[in-house]
Amino acid sequence: MAYGWVDGEAHWLEVPGAAMFRYVPGAGEIVAIPDRGGSDGIVEDAYLNLALPLALQLCGLEALHASAVRLAEGVVAFCALSGTGKTTVACGLGARGQGWWADDAVIFEAEDEGPVLTHRIPFHANVRPETRAALGVDAEEASESGWTGEAVPLAAVVLLERDVAAADVELVRLPTPDALRALEPHAHRFNLGDLERKRRTMQAYLRLTARVPILHARFVPGFDRLGSVLDDLEHEIGEVLREAP
Repeated sequence: MAYGWVDGEAHWLEVPGAAMFRYVPGAGEIVAIPDRGGSDGIVEDAYLNLALPLALQLCGLEALHASAVRLAEGVVAFCALSGTGKTTVACGLGARGQGWWADDAVIFEAEDEGPVLTHRIPFHANVRPETRAALGVDAEEASESGWTGEAVPLAAVVLLERDVAAADVELVRLPTPDALRALEPHAHRFNLGDLERKRRTMQAYLRLTARVPILHARFVPGFDRLGSVLDDLEHEIGEVLREAP
């Protein structure tokens, strides 16, 4: 849970138990005021997962609540409600040699023309112990601690949904109106009352859903099925990207 407000030009974000963050658009820095007892790790996680994506959104980029991997065709982002498995999927595919691009926040821009681009930012891989054990990965090795300056095309966005009645992985491409409605709840926005910024965000998501395949994937959860779920996702997403214009 976090709280935000605006005081003059300063935008404030309070993450209880971690820190308050102050950002003035155009200033080029985010100031952190740690809570008493807040460890460096907790403050840094709050900065990377919340303060930095929201500051970049204020700067004109967009921030999608998602994890992502980099494939040969571009970056594939995975959106889901918390606890569904977007980090697990990104971690699992990353462990197979795909580059882990982001965890919790995918930064992108969608101009009037050209591809939708996603910018890589630092992140901590928030992988649960049971996931690390099932995949045999070191989350710290997967984390990205520095700015890389990379901007590559966003190839697809996959909305994950757990469904115990699903037959393996069921993947469908959503039409643009359905895709827009499905993505909108996953958009980071600092101020819902700023109508001009809200208009620009909606334009960006309209361009995103018009140019990038938005897929809905239903899968049966469980670590005993994780390997086959990753196999199916890798295959099905690859098929869509190979067929995409």
